[in-house]
Amino acid sequence: MAFCKYCGKQINKGKACPECAAANEPAVQPEIQPAVPVQPAVQSMPPQMLPQQPAPVGAVPMMPKPKRNVNKGIVALLSLLGVFTIFTAIVVAIFG
Repeated sequence: MAFCKYCGKQINKGKACPECAAANEPAVQPEIQPAVPVQPAVQSMPPQMLPQQPAPVGAVPMMPKPKRNVNKGIVALLSLLGVFTIFTAIVVAIFG
């Protein structure tokens, strides 16, 4: 006895199902290929759990530079103050 692969009803020695009229021909079995050895899959670990590689000797770790939010007006004012200070020092040195 066999069962219909479409509706699951019992079939008596016929190729067509009496319930759903589907053709239930026996499935052709593919030729079995010799097994190829399968390498076990490497389990991935979360990034924080990955083993750390030691840094090469003499290598300096690169740290990202923090972005500075500098006011350009303050930079210009300090630059002018520095120029004025140098100019004043030269005048005092010459005319004492």
